[in-house]
Amino acid sequence: MSRIFLLGANKEIDRAEQVVEINQVIQMEGYSYHSYVVYDTTKNQWGITYKLINLMTKDFHTADIIRPLKEKFGIGFYYDSDNPQFMDSFEVAILLQEAQAKANEEADEKEKERIRLEEVKAIGSKRFAEILPENAQAVIVARLKQNESDSQSDYFASRTTRTVILGFSTHKRDIFSEMRKHASNFEETAYLAEYNADYEHREKYSMMAIGAFWFFNLPLRLMPFVERDQFAVEIFLPNGKSIYQTTEIADSLDNILRKDGRVVSVTSFVGLSSPRFHDTYVPQFPSDNFAQFIVNTSDKKATKEILDEYSRKYSDYFPEAYIKFKQMDFSEARYPVEIRVSGEDILTIKQASETLMAEMKKMPELLLIRTNFEENLPGVSIRLNQNETNKLGIDKSIIAMSTALELGDGFPITNIWEKDYPVKVILKSERKQEESFSNIGNVNIPTMGGMSNIPLRQIASISPDWNEGQIVRRNGVRTLSILAEVERGYNEINITNKIKNKIDEIELPEGIKVSYGGMKEADGERLPQIVNGLLITVCLMLFILIFHFKKIALALLTLGSTMLCLLGTSIGMQIMGSDISVTSILGVVSLMGILLRNGIIMLDYAEVLRKEQGLTVEKSAIQAGSRRMRPIFLTSTAAAVGVIPMVIGGSPLWTPLGSVIFFGTLITMVFISTILPVAYSVIFKFKDKELNK
Repeated sequence: MSRIFLLGANKEIDRAEQVVEINQVIQMEGYSYHSYVVYDTTKNQWGITYKLINLMTKDFHTADIIRPLKEKFGIGFYYDSDNPQFMDSFEVAILLQEAQAKANEEADEKEKERIRLEEVKAIGSKRFAEILPENAQAVIVARLKQNESDSQSDYFASRTTRTVILGFSTHKRDIFSEMRKHASNFEETAYLAEYNADYEHREKYSMMAIGAFWFFNLPLRLMPFVERDQFAVEIFLPNGKSIYQTTEIADSLDNILRKDGRVVSVTSFVGLSSPRFHDTYVPQFPSDNFAQFIVNTSDKKATKEILDEYSRKYSDYFPEAYIKFKQMDFSEARYPVEIRVSGEDILTIKQASETLMAEMKKMPELLLIRTNFEENLPGVSIRLNQNETNKLGIDKSIIAMSTALELGDGFPITNIWEKDYPVKVILKSERKQEESFSNIGNVNIPTMGGMSNIPLRQIASISPDWNEGQIVRRNGVRTLSILAEVERGYNEINITNKIKNKIDEIELPEGIKVSYGGMKEADGERLPQIVNGLLITVCLMLFILIFHFKKIALALLTLGSTMLCLLGTSIGMQIMGSDISVTSILGVVSLMGILLRNGIIMLDYAEVLRKEQGLTVEKSAIQAGSRRMRPIFLTSTAAAVGVIPMVIGGSPLWTPLGSVIFFGTLITMVFISTILPVAYSVIFKFKDKELNK
């Protein structure tokens, strides 16, 4: 955790190693060229921190990295490794007292300034309360800011040097007119009294904005679960466990499942995985520490009940075993939650992952938190005596082949074919002794072209060792994935975002990068394709409206009215507890088509009244809203009633579609009948002036 790598200098530094001594003088290169003295050091899990005093300003500083001056590269602290300079301990003690006295004096000055500001604030609050009108809802102020940016760097900052109260307003929305009226009260803001669109930044909220905000903050799960009378169970044991231990746990869980009256059959696969019985279900690689069940239930309802009951209960029921109950879905993500920790040093990666896993284990929504590096495996380290092996003409390949023949699975020579099936031919020695650590040194190694043999222990030192169970690389970079299952009823992407917020607050070692996979990555890759399809659909709708109305303004107004559906859609999905999925997006597109039809019915009639009967825009809008409300109500109600079976069916696939159309149609019907006529009368009121001319 204490090792860091400097990319510019192309050098690795171990912060746990102390490079300078107490009372040694170092210097800063870059921002300034002041000298400093080291008066103390502290050490933690990240390494050593050096406490410094500036010899010129007598200010306290700290440094994490101090490098030799002869290896100078960039801005930083350096020490002279050839001619190190030291100060007398007595001098450093005096300097420390002076620096502490200066620090105390500065702290006293800051405290006095804070007290002064509090007094000024109290006086200002009292005076402000005296001049504040009782009906005031907002205060219009002008602030003079001083630019404190550094033109030579990327540092940007400003400081408020003066604040002036220009006036008060009795309301809080659209107060730019109030601002212009009061701006003339102060000479330096008088230029704001005239309207200028560049100065005014309006913030308005509407049903469209509320609906869009609500909709895009709903839980996202593009690919829903599958309704079927079947689910899978996966059993994972630590790496290195025998197939017999796996069989014992698999048999125990098999008996538990078979005793449940809702279970019809259980098909078990021990040491291997099942065939691909579902399109998006990815089988695991066969191994002795893995088992899998395919469980058939009496009906779809029983599947849901068993998963709700067993997922938490049996996830860690057996010692050293992870048991995962998986409901089939349409997502291609292999794991619901996957946090990838990448870096160069395995030890640093593991330390960082342990920190992240400790935070994740505090979240009750997560189950079966584990990594894909698996457990360390016992091994044997053989270190050759180079002098002896060179004398005898023995190299590593001879030793590897001999140990494989004696202790391993043999050495492959060739293949022979039985019709279309290859059969491996393996050369193995006849074993005369048990496989044990003590017998490894007795393996005979041929020398002098095979004319004689010597035991391995005469030319090598043999010791037990531990090896990584699995090292995973992603795009050539060592990457450890933290995997977790999500408690049923929680959204995987929301949980991943929650984890991300926690990780962002953690200070990770340098060189460690964190990325996110699982359901978040899978839906993130699929969502742009869906958005592009929606944009194409909207463009086609716009072209159809332009062709129908022969006016771009009317076409844009009708198309814009479809955005009113987002509020009704959000309410419906919130009530039904549905996530944003592919079918819910399909429902939004269908709902937009219904709203376009309603908008065309209303605006077509308004245009007829205005052109053929000579009514004003306002009267045309009012009559169109009242006369077309009934057909809009009938068509919307018919569409909503038609999807009631989808809504009450409870299907993960079709309920979101039905909820969007049912609630969206009924709620948006009210908006179309009221907001659209008002928008038409406001936008096209200039048509009355053209008619009068």
